[in-house]
Amino acid sequence: MNDPIQFLKDNWAVVIEAPWVFVTMVVIIGGGGVAVGRTWLNRTISNLKSDIATLENRHIAKDERIAEYQSKLNGATPDEARSLISGLERRLAALEPRNLDPEQSRILSTHLVKKPGSIKLIRDMGSSESSKIYAQFGTLLRKLGWDLMEGGVMGLGNPPPTGIAVQSHAGEMLTEDAKTLIAALRAADIEYDIQKTPEMGMPGQPLTSLLFATRSN
Repeated sequence: MNDPIQFLKDNWAVVIEAPWVFVTMVVIIGGGGVAVGRTWLNRTISNLKSDIATLENRHIAKDERIAEYQSKLNGATPDEARSLISGLERRLAALEPRNLDPEQSRILSTHLVKKPGSIKLIRDMGSSESSKIYAQFGTLLRKLGWDLMEGGVMGLGNPPPTGIAVQSHAGEMLTEDAKTLIAALRAADIEYDIQKTPEMGMPGQPLTSLLFATRSN
């Protein structure tokens, strides 16, 4: 019954013969439509209320989870939390021996083998952190043909913040060996400091040193 008017025209004779039957059918059909519509509306409202309740519960759970995390971090903000975690990682790293990973060793070898020089390795004897990386550099430089001297000191007056210092004993100029070391360290993504000192007047002593100590940054 797509067109009600056409339906009435086609069946007008029947309607005239039984008008009350027709009216009753209209009421029943109309009432049924209202009932169906009301049922659909009630179901829709119920579903919406359920969705709202679910979202509210999720929001409450999210707030509770955030509060739990903040409580565990003593109420620290995300920036403060990152700072605390970074500080803990630095403290942990300071307790563990520093070392070269395989990729760093490979990169250092690629650069240092090109121009072997003369160098003195120095370690702060009070630094347990630097013992392993000091030994690794010694092994690596010997293997690559560098002329190597080794020594130790106690009580550094000017320790490098990064724990590694390229020392150039030629005044304000950098020695060629220092430049080679700096390029290799930079390529291997190893932090370092540069320390320049007056030219050493001791015969046989290299004009470039590599100092290892405990990191302070």
